[in-house]
Amino acid sequence: LVGTSDVLSQFFEQASGEFKQQKRLQGVPEADPLIRVVTSQLASMEALHDFATTQYNWKQSMHVAITGLTFIGPMTHTWYNILERIVARSIPRMPILAVGVVPQLVYKMFLDAFIYSPVAVGGYFVWRTQLEGGSAGSTWDKLKVAYPQALVASWSFWPAANIV
Repeated sequence: LVGTSDVLSQFFEQASGEFKQQKRLQGVPEADPLIRVVTSQLASMEALHDFATTQYNWKQSMHVAITGLTFIGPMTHTWYNILERIVARSIPRMPILAVGVVPQLVYKMFLDAFIYSPVAVGGYFVWRTQLEGGSAGSTWDKLKVAYPQALVASWSFWPAANIV
């Protein structure tokens, strides 16, 4: 599933890039919604043919799938089991949690953001870099550059996604 999402992401990136290039050449502003572009691309047989014949980075997709299967999936499953136990044990000490679902949700989101996310984001970079054949030094370099921005992005996205 994770590998499939990577292939689809590559397709959407390509479709978006090709659309923007076509609009630049035509002098049309780029303000048109990407949704319209992707929908029209997917609806046409030409887009389906392009999708089937496009060169994708299958190695990247395999690394993403392996990372999801061997790292993110098991770790997330374990974390959410632990999180449920933490919340259940915290209710007697934190009476606000007994009030209802909303305080428990906020508490879970807080713990998820400040305990799990830093570990998961860092672990993702380490795991992926190792799958790509990176050394300890290249892993550290990647963490120094990408980790802070990725962690902030995680804090921006996952709380809203967890609410849904």
